[in-house]
Amino acid sequence: MACKDSSYSVEDTFVLGDMKVSILRFLVPLDYKKCDTTISVCVKLVNSYRYGEPTDFVYEADISRNLDHILLYLQGGPGYESEFPNVASRPSFLSPLLRKGYTVLLLDQRGTGLSTPVHVAKLLSLGSAKDQLHFLECFRADSVIRDCEKIRLELIGRCKWTLLGYSYGGFCSICYCSMFPDSLKKVLIFAGLPPLTGDLSQVSLNNLATAKRRTLEFYEEYPGSKQRVERIVEYLRKERPVLPNGGILSPERFQQLGIHFATVGGFGWMNKLVVTMTLELQTTGQLSYTTLKNAQDGSGFDSNMLYFFFQEAIYMNGAGSSSQWLVNKIKERVHNDGEFYFTSEYHYPGICDDFQSLKRLKPLLELVHTYDRWDKIWDLSRLRSVTLAKLPIYCLLCYDDQYVSTELALANSSIFEFKRWITTEYLHDGIIASGEEVVDKLFRLVEGRIPK
Repeated sequence: MACKDSSYSVEDTFVLGDMKVSILRFLVPLDYKKCDTTISVCVKLVNSYRYGEPTDFVYEADISRNLDHILLYLQGGPGYESEFPNVASRPSFLSPLLRKGYTVLLLDQRGTGLSTPVHVAKLLSLGSAKDQLHFLECFRADSVIRDCEKIRLELIGRCKWTLLGYSYGGFCSICYCSMFPDSLKKVLIFAGLPPLTGDLSQVSLNNLATAKRRTLEFYEEYPGSKQRVERIVEYLRKERPVLPNGGILSPERFQQLGIHFATVGGFGWMNKLVVTMTLELQTTGQLSYTTLKNAQDGSGFDSNMLYFFFQEAIYMNGAGSSSQWLVNKIKERVHNDGEFYFTSEYHYPGICDDFQSLKRLKPLLELVHTYDRWDKIWDLSRLRSVTLAKLPIYCLLCYDDQYVSTELALANSSIFEFKRWITTEYLHDGIIASGEEVVDKLFRLVEGRIPK
């Protein structure tokens, strides 16, 4: 953090009913080791609004009057921006935080949303896969947290703030705890404790086993869907239909749509797609543009480079570890009975051929899987000094989470102290689908009001 501080700019301010939103843009170093190039990182600062109050950004009114209640929200991903505030859905966790008196900062992590984007053209302009990888390294969680700390110092100085991390945002939150624990008042996490005592193989086994169970539950909930899926997979294997953007709907790409099983309404989304595909193949022998577009948009890889390249790299914690296409190898062991099971998104050989935007980045993906000089994300020695008295951490965990192993999450208690509540009420996207309830439970945990 030796780089010179820079001031922020207010890009926009608007009122949405009882909310006031300001877009703040900060200049931060691309590479904190060099500080010779800057990028933009944006936050959406949200306050409660009453009629008659100033409609433009006023530091005294929007920040300094509420220094004891500043909350930074870290979105899941990796590589996804925070939701843009709106009247209809807000997002759903925003209203209860505002009612509790918080000023909420929705961070668009570097490379996402309103912040300087990472896109294919930028990566290709860098030339070699080695240079591309060095660029991507600048977008890992440690750099995200350095951005957060820089923003904190510029906005509120030495005052502490509260974190709310969801999924990968929880991974980033624990990184923050290990890097700058004295900057934090308390930490709230939903479905996002990193597997610090485990490794990628254990994570993969959990994800694949859970997705396999969800597939069987899907087949049970929608009788006949297993046979429909088998016919669809046979068609995809023979025809390899071209998607609207030039990608290929291979069986492997179709299989990864099981990512939706971790979300509210995911079974219904999949059933609609499967039924539609089946009827179209029966009546016309091919899939319509609309159906192919829906299947194409069911994955985030085309539109999100960080999400694609960091699928397995987010678990690499320091030099000496590499992913080596491990998830694909484990999948071949877990799915060994000849049946078709949906999965979450992962890297399989040939994946770049199935995604139009990724075809020219095959060498980079190969390097991502063999690279073993990753920087450390979580400093376990520093985390061991984290206690509830020094830095209270509160975690709401989803039982049988498709992405975050409850067993590995709980094992973190051997490293640092945290209070937890394990619930069966929500899927992995609970804070998005049921934000009011999730925020209520997190603060009941803070207040010690948890069921016996």
